[in-house]
Amino acid sequence: MPFWTPALDPANPLVGSHPERYALRRLEKAGETLETEIFLGLDATDQSVQEVTLVSEAHQFLTHEAALRAAAELNRLGRGPLDVVKVVDP
Repeated sequence: MPFWTPALDPANPLVGSHPERYALRRLEKAGETLETEIFLGLDATDQSVQEVTLVSEAHQFLTHEAALRAAAELNRLGRGPLDVVKVVDP
């Protein structure tokens, strides 16, 4: 049974009713040091997952739950470790 929250539209629970956005950020693996933040985006030609350095180029999710599901699946497939971050406009 789906639960309703004020942040979700009950008619379409995968689309948020507020303008929050979330992105996937790659975390450091054991023994690795990242010099810049790395986010995951989608290639425009073949929709493959690619690493980008700007959050504005990252794929943006409309709900935290959708971003968590994607991060969990990519972590399970060995593409991680990944974390979900909230995108904040400057």
